[in-house]
Amino acid sequence: MYKQYFKQAIAGLRENPLVGFFTILGTVLAVATMMILVLTYQIKTASFSPVSERGRMLYIDVIEGLNKDNVGYSGGGMGYNIVQQCFYKMTIPEVVTAVTSNVTQKQASVQGNKKIRECDVRGTDVNFWKIFDFHFINGTSYTESMFASAMPVAVISDKVAREFFGTTDVAGKTMQLDYVDYKVLGVVASVSDAVSEAYGEIWTPYSLNDEVMKADFTEGIGGEFQVFILAKSKSDFDAIRKKPKVGWLLLTRDRKNSKPIYGSSLLRVLNACFTMCRATIWMVIFRECSRLLLYFFSCLYLTSWVLCFLKLKSEAPRLG
Repeated sequence: MYKQYFKQAIAGLRENPLVGFFTILGTVLAVATMMILVLTYQIKTASFSPVSERGRMLYIDVIEGLNKDNVGYSGGGMGYNIVQQCFYKMTIPEVVTAVTSNVTQKQASVQGNKKIRECDVRGTDVNFWKIFDFHFINGTSYTESMFASAMPVAVISDKVAREFFGTTDVAGKTMQLDYVDYKVLGVVASVSDAVSEAYGEIWTPYSLNDEVMKADFTEGIGGEFQVFILAKSKSDFDAIRKKPKVGWLLLTRDRKNSKPIYGSSLLRVLNACFTMCRATIWMVIFRECSRLLLYFFSCLYLTSWVLCFLKLKSEAPRLG
């Protein structure tokens, strides 16, 4: 029986090749689009190295600052003062880390190698290596004392190591970033840029970057940091969201025209941050483009079936 169905399908394709082509093309593209959407969702939500603990993580990508009349607001990354006073002092989570919101392009080179290219560099703290489980191929990450003293050290990906040194056994060697010497402490397995929270080609202490540390937008609230929180368990999520101490006071520089933000207002801002944790601009763009593609392929698929129906209908009297 199935053999007969197959023969009929082949005969139909030979008789109406154009309709058959669009039918198959529409089906394949519709299925492929759905697979891409599912795969993208999995990449952003599933747990795998170096984001094996996503099930216990909370993300704070942006923070909103409201003026005293609650009319206008501005949003973006957090300033170092917010990170230090509000998040590093949390005691309920297992670990809290702050990283630069975006990777920066720095020119990388190694003495004795003519190759020079721009690499994606991300600034992190020490806790970054505790939350994200990178696979270290060689060496280790920087220590708290190195971070505090702003030592020029770096962890590089295996791709960068092979590209510039020809091997991954490079712990202790020196490379230049924007013509400044950095000591390579370790080499980790490369990370896809789809894992945006951990992505980088080279990771360095953000304490080296005075511009990031002193970035001060929205009267001391905004800056260039995002925060990742690793809870001890999922059951701690609500407690983490509601725990900012009443009495934390973030004074603005202009006390005459601005109001200080107390714990209650800060809580509202934090809750808004957690709610918007995954609302990144590129994901919105990708989602809308994927939706348009899905509509297009669906219309193409339906059109092919309509053409097939009309073709069969026109041939019905002749077949009768």
